[in-house]
Amino acid sequence: MVRHHPPTHVNQRIYKVFCYHMIMTKRALPPIHYHGALLVFLLALFALPLPATATQVLAKTADSVLAKETSGTEQKWEPSEQDQLKIKLLSYQYLQAKDNGEFDAAFSAFAESTKSAIDFKKWKYNIVLFNANAGAKIYLTFTRISWYENPVKDPVSGIFVAVNYSGVFTNVDIQCGSLMWHKKIDGNFELIREEQNYIDKSSQEKLNANDINQVKAKFGCLN
Repeated sequence: MVRHHPPTHVNQRIYKVFCYHMIMTKRALPPIHYHGALLVFLLALFALPLPATATQVLAKTADSVLAKETSGTEQKWEPSEQDQLKIKLLSYQYLQAKDNGEFDAAFSAFAESTKSAIDFKKWKYNIVLFNANAGAKIYLTFTRISWYENPVKDPVSGIFVAVNYSGVFTNVDIQCGSLMWHKKIDGNFELIREEQNYIDKSSQEKLNANDINQVKAKFGCLN
């Protein structure tokens, strides 16, 4: 009697499948060695048509792989040159309106949801107080402009842009702030959040260089 020589390790499973296939189809198990059995089994496997369910599974798998591959090649959204110029102009106009005491014009830049959450009188009072303490503006610079598409932490989807700025005034050497804008469906921008920090010269003169650096870091100042 010729004995079969079953394979070892993982290939032994293929040999068992072959034997099962031969038994279920009521065929005699030929006295061939493992490598011959494996060859016959593979030839038979590729010759048989795939069932409909198997075809569907393979099709879905191929679509899934293709989707993953193409998703990695999608281009990340980038602002247009017009968007970048527009956001700089809007930010400058808003800050300039505050400096000039044009409160209604400045307040109109906010989104409706933000307006409803702001105490207009308190907001106006803080601007008047700052203008009185800071004196005339010497210069304003935008230190960083960052664009975001559908940020996870924001409850509203869409395009957002954070504008960081710093200013120098007659009585204020350190002023750092940020404006967060949201691009609406119609392409216009609305201001949804504002932050401003500053220290006047009289207070700054009492600090050493290390203290001043710590203050700037706390204010979120960017060079």
